Formats: sequence, C-alpha cells, structure tokens
Amino acid sequence: MNKNTKRYRLVNKYGMKEIIIFCNGACEGNPGAGGWAAIIIDGEGWLTVEGGDPLTTNNRMELQAVVSALGALREPSKVRLITDSVDVRDVMSKWKAQGWRTTAGTRVKNEDLWKQLHAQAAKHQIICERVKAHADQNPCERFCLDAIVADINDVCDALAKHEIQKIRNENDRYDLVVILEQFKKRHEIAIK
Repeated sequence: MNKNTKRYRLVNKYGMKEIIIFCNGACEGNPGAGGWAAIIIDGEGWLTVEGGDPLTTNNRMELQAVVSALGALREPSKVRLITDSVDVRDVMSKWKAQGWRTTAGTRVKNEDLWKQLHAQAAKHQIICERVKAHADQNPCERFCLDAIVADINDVCDALAKHEIQKIRNENDRYDLVVILEQFKKRHEIAIK
C-alpha cells in the first residue's frame, strides 16, 4: 500500500458503519441439496460467508444467506441488503406483525429462519433492495452500476452453487463408504 493512500471507514452521520451485503441462495431440486452465500462489503474490504444443507428448499437458502450475513456483523450497522429474493425484500417485517401466520391463518413456512432474520435485523438499519436474478447485461453496459450489482449477485449465486457441489461430493463419498461396507459384508459372507 502506498504511504499516501488513506483507508476510509464508511460511517454515516450517526456513527454507524455502512455495509453492503449481497445475498443469494440456490437449490437443486426443491427440496434438494442447497447452498447459500453472502458477500459483505465495507470501506475496509470484503468477506464472504457461505454454507449449505443436503436437504432443503430454495427459500430456506435465501433466508439463511441473509441471517448468516447479518450475524457476521460485529456491530450495529447501516446495511444496504441486496437480494434477488422477492420474499426477503417484501416480507422481512410482515410475518412478526401477523403473529408468524399467513393471511389464511396458517403458520408461515420457515418460521425459524424468519424469527432469526427478524432478531438480526433489529440490530441494524436495513434498506433492502432487489436485483434481478441472473441478469444478462449488454456488454456495452458492463460498467454501469446496475451491471456491477448484477455481476456481484451472480458471483454470490455461483458461491451458493459451489456449496451445493460440496454437499454433493460429501454425500457421494458417504454413499461410496456405505457401498464399500456392503460389499465387504457380502464378500465376507461369500468367503465363509
């Protein structure tokens, strides 16, 4: 780093750190193996958090990405949350007001994650924006802000899909171990 280079911490007039979070979830099959990822950016750098679940839904992965990203923040912050999930954007505060019930009176799906999201969100000032999923941009528009946001969202999606592949690989290894154990048992019986 050049000695004349200054590092700036993004802080608003209320002394809160300003953060940008990109979140995404993915699922192969619904339910199926799923992954989630978040890219957290502040004035000092960026980090990713990601994970997965061998049997889940896409909505759970979208929610888990947001919950985990907010949980990774060490202090109350002003957060610009960018997601391609309509549910996350539109109903983030709706369910608690309705007693965690739908308009039909049934319990909301993924209530555990909605409650965690609500608890995490209460610690921060959040502005939630939706970006179009898998937005194909004209190459001439590559440097416009919307294109950059869409590209970062696509990176987040790729990280989530990478988590799915890791789960698939773990399950493949597990299946192989089970098959080998069954083979050994059959082989031992055949020898006797």
